[in-house]
Amino acid sequence: MIAKIWISSELPGSVIRSLECEKKIFDQKIQMNIINQPLKMLDEYFGIELGLYFSFVETYARALVALVLVIFLNMALDLNPMLTSVLVIAWSFCFILVWRRSQVDRAYKKGILNTVERGWEEARPEHFGKLSRNEITGKQEPAYDPFKQKLRILASYCATALCCYASYLIMEYYYSWEKYAYAEYGINSYTAMLPGIVYTVIVIITSQKYRQFARKLTNFENHRTESSFQKNLLVKLLVFEFINNFLVLYLLAFIYEDLEMLRSTVITTMTISQVFVEIFEGVVPFAFYKSRTKNKKKSFADLSEQADYEKNRDEYEGHFDEYLEIWIQFGYVVLFTSIYEYAPLFALLATIIEIRNDAHKFLNLFKRPESRIAGKTCNFDFSKFRV
Repeated sequence: MIAKIWISSELPGSVIRSLECEKKIFDQKIQMNIINQPLKMLDEYFGIELGLYFSFVETYARALVALVLVIFLNMALDLNPMLTSVLVIAWSFCFILVWRRSQVDRAYKKGILNTVERGWEEARPEHFGKLSRNEITGKQEPAYDPFKQKLRILASYCATALCCYASYLIMEYYYSWEKYAYAEYGINSYTAMLPGIVYTVIVIITSQKYRQFARKLTNFENHRTESSFQKNLLVKLLVFEFINNFLVLYLLAFIYEDLEMLRSTVITTMTISQVFVEIFEGVVPFAFYKSRTKNKKKSFADLSEQADYEKNRDEYEGHFDEYLEIWIQFGYVVLFTSIYEYAPLFALLATIIEIRNDAHKFLNLFKRPESRIAGKTCNFDFSKFRV
């Protein structure tokens, strides 16, 4: 508890970067193979919470390597295609169990097992209400009427439902357009690919905009603690992202029973979405950063000059989006490898690119984030895709 109070009250929002330490981390990342990461150095420099994310990505990449080898062996031996589904389900169980054990083992070694989510939690700075005395701390702090908060939560989830319905309408329009293109130009024509490409771009843009909107909605709910805020935000994000990314594929598979269009949509969506994600996460921030630092010197006489330079870096807004992208990718692999055998290979390549992209983002683009403690992966439940 004392450690939590000290961390929350003493540490600044961003910390001055250690250029020497960053160079060591970068050299380690380059010298090691394409999957392994210097986790101990990352923990010490970025903190346990962000180190947990790097550890998760490494474990996920290793699991994908195993799945790719198994799927390719199955294809080489020309075994029953139904076996692919069984193998993927077994792989998903093994991956989730291995990661759960790994993060518990990690938390034990870091001395934070069963301590992260217990005890005192400070109120969020954004929380507002009438000042009253807290019976636990004895301090004056804002307290908001529970009934009014429930009304705010209800209104917030109604807005989320409207967003989900809008996503469904866009999906229906895409299906009609795609059917017309297939009938008019043939399934193998380049023109028939246009609806899928346009729809994928729309899905990516709406996802990015909705994530910003979901944060505003959750702020509107006026949650007192950060854990309550994160859990409610997570529900909004997962529900919308599942509908936005996977509903059309479920309808094609089980309602319309159009396997040709399903396969085409999976291939187009996985390919285009990953390209755009890397552009949004890497290329665009890099371009903005370069424009802001174009006329600024890169060498510093003292820490004050370095701090002035680092004000031009982007704030790191948390790893929600990082986990969310992997959650979506994991869904494609588990749900649709049976109709697109190269999905695990494509996911592995995308994950390797993400590892390199993360090294670039965290060492060159973002301000050094505040060191935090975390024992598990942000409440993301990857087991939902095993059903």
